[in-house]
Amino acid sequence: MVMRIRVEGQAAIAAQFKARPAQIKRAARKTVRQVTNKLHKRLGGAIPRADGTPVVGYRKIRAKKKTPRGRGRSSYGEVWMGTNKIAAHYAGRMRNRPSQGGASVGGHFFKNAFVAKMSNGYESVWKRIEGGKLEQQYVELPSARREAERAAKDAQVDLARLLRKNMEIEMNKGKK
Repeated sequence: MVMRIRVEGQAAIAAQFKARPAQIKRAARKTVRQVTNKLHKRLGGAIPRADGTPVVGYRKIRAKKKTPRGRGRSSYGEVWMGTNKIAAHYAGRMRNRPSQGGASVGGHFFKNAFVAKMSNGYESVWKRIEGGKLEQQYVELPSARREAERAAKDAQVDLARLLRKNMEIEMNKGKK
């Protein structure tokens, strides 16, 4: 889920605050940067407090941002919210279960998998696929996507209010 943050209606802003286009552009750039940073911080902070998501899920949900910098840049920001794969070894203690035909990590069982330590010291759960190659196993958390979407939806509701409030503050700074 990507939220694009942009200040629109510059003609209405110019009429309301009696400002020059350069003032509006500067205020819009600062406002977008501030709102993008606030949303990124809010989304990142909402995830660990999500009810019902196990600790391993915190590593799976990500919030990233892209903000405008410099004078010549366009005045929009993006906040990305989504889920990434998580390697099985983050879920807990890894155990080979040859009698059951697989490996277990935490409460997850992987059929036809095994725990192996690579030559560089990286230890994880692997599965052999055709051609003799190894494929790393990943834990799938059903609640992680739901938590990410809920946090992003809550932030989307506050986006317009934050933009309007911060734009008014920046335009009033220019009047003084």
